[in-house]
Amino acid sequence: MILGIISDTHDNLPKIKAAMELFVSRGIGRVIHCGDYCSPFALAPIKEAGFRDVFGVFGNNDGEKLWMNTLFSNIGKIEKPPAFINIEGRRIAVLHEPMPDDVMAALPVDIVLFGHTHQKVLRPGKPVVVNPGECCGYLTGRATVAIVDTGTLEAEIIELG
Repeated sequence: MILGIISDTHDNLPKIKAAMELFVSRGIGRVIHCGDYCSPFALAPIKEAGFRDVFGVFGNNDGEKLWMNTLFSNIGKIEKPPAFINIEGRRIAVLHEPMPDDVMAALPVDIVLFGHTHQKVLRPGKPVVVNPGECCGYLTGRATVAIVDTGTLEAEIIELG
């Protein structure tokens, strides 16, 4: 399955919409959000794109967690990090804030996903470690997301136009 990985959207609705359009165009099966949506209305473009099996974790800037959980229940599930999920036999750790590199490398998972730093990270190996960077583009000037293939464990980071 091809996963769309997004993080640090920080209420930037045009960039969230662009990310969802990219994911739809690439035939993404599921979306994973690594936190910092910020406001509940930031979930609307995900729902409007038709994704209904979304998984996410809260970030340090997320407010209105109760309302976000209520809205998220219509498109998937959101949890406190760290969260561990299984997709097609692949165990995935979903974080917001990264753990030290040696700790992430030692996790008994196939894929580690995180956000928070707004910096892109793509480390192949076991586990594959991915930070999609910031979808919002506010700090780096580059809005990015990632795609991960659970079958091959290949990943790429894509800059949004």
